[in-house]
Amino acid sequence: MTLFSASGARCARLFIASVTLVGATAIAAPSAVARQLFVAPDGAPSGSCEQYAPCTPEQAINVQARGTDEVVVAPGSYTVTAPLVARDAVAVHGLSAQPRPTLTNDGTGSTTVPTPNGSGGSIYQSRTLALTDQATASHLTLFQTGQNAFALELDGTTATDVSVIATGNYARAVLANDGAGQPLLRDAVAFANGGAASAIETLATNLRLRNVLAVAPYVSGDALDIEGGGWCYSFSCPGAVPSAVDAKNTILRGALADVALTTSGYPGSYAKLSIDHSNFRPTKVVAPGGNGLLDDRGANQSADPQFVNSQAGDYRPAAGSPTIDAGTADPDNAAVDMDGNPHPSGVAVDIGPYEYIPAAATPTPAPTTSAPAPTSAPITLPPPVPTVSGVPGSRPLASPRLTVTRPVVARDRRTITIDGRVAAGVSGRVTVTASARIGGRLRTVRGSVPVRRQRFNVRLKLPSRAWTTAKVTARYAGSSTHRATAATRTVRQRGR
Repeated sequence: MTLFSASGARCARLFIASVTLVGATAIAAPSAVARQLFVAPDGAPSGSCEQYAPCTPEQAINVQARGTDEVVVAPGSYTVTAPLVARDAVAVHGLSAQPRPTLTNDGTGSTTVPTPNGSGGSIYQSRTLALTDQATASHLTLFQTGQNAFALELDGTTATDVSVIATGNYARAVLANDGAGQPLLRDAVAFANGGAASAIETLATNLRLRNVLAVAPYVSGDALDIEGGGWCYSFSCPGAVPSAVDAKNTILRGALADVALTTSGYPGSYAKLSIDHSNFRPTKVVAPGGNGLLDDRGANQSADPQFVNSQAGDYRPAAGSPTIDAGTADPDNAAVDMDGNPHPSGVAVDIGPYEYIPAAATPTPAPTTSAPAPTSAPITLPPPVPTVSGVPGSRPLASPRLTVTRPVVARDRRTITIDGRVAAGVSGRVTVTASARIGGRLRTVRGSVPVRRQRFNVRLKLPSRAWTTAKVTARYAGSSTHRATAATRTVRQRGR
């Protein structure tokens, strides 16, 4: 059994009733006192997750952790059977100065976050870890092996010192949305190794990237996909909704695009990247939809970043890398890099998630019987697959022309029917979400449906009828012939 250090352990213990739903992991009500909860590879699937009786990630995060609880994850490998959903102000992290724990999901399972009154809730699927409310994550490795799935979802929250990897086709390593705040990703590696995959996809109004490496090396891969859209009520269209990214000290590399500024057909929608002190290739910036804005704030570079050994997953800067001392200080920067070295460790902050540490010239040490001090191991990533000349993805992709007709609310005031169309030749699936504020919280339901004869149709059921306006978003993940895109409509209950 894995044991944890006793330092910093809190003694408060509470009994928390768990809610059980058939076919899904259910999330319980928040606790009143902050606690430390412990997770280990041999942890129990039930219990209170105490220091000497650790539990599984699902039990700690989905069932136990609430309020300002802290979830401490021991080093090791974990198979996550249902999406982990951290909420409130829960902090999920590995153990400092020890290897990052690896949490892996294959796109299966579902987790329901109940509404405050307990009637239904938001259903999370195809995710490894979702951070909602003010929850945070740090010092973790997150794997997602499913297709059209996500390894990390940031809903207005912060993730620091994380390695996020998605290997399926049409998958995203990181998905960022607005929430209680604006999402922040820092000192992170986001790696997407599937076809038409994205290392980072965002629909947020202001995603901040600090010392991030985003890599999507396979066919049609985008390092950063910024998607703008618009809102329409059933009776009017009040305005466009922008999607924007503020990036500093960041490296972007994608097979198709380092940056994709994607916009829907909604008039006035736009996608914007404001970037400085970063490394990307302007020739790899594409703007499907025509309303992409690139705000080059200066001190950017496009030369090869020169990693130590990218084929082996070691993305530290090699000697002579142009990223060394080429970054900038910023209030959103973390204090240390992914190896625990200070930002900066040289004249200035380095670009990327690692500081360059030159090898010390030391004399040959005297013989000793003591073991050498452990060193930080490189992140283990799937080897990049080179883009083959002539394979679709080496040229601009066609627009799927995704549109959503006016959503219809049923008489029960909970069920919403959504219809949509795509261009001829588009195949695959469309993921549709409906989000509404119920009981003071944003609740989201999701569905994934196939495209048949250029059409898709889905019915989504909100957990309660106590809502006024719902935002409906349809997302197409892209293919070898058509690019990814999204369309948004808003529906309002009549009489409310």
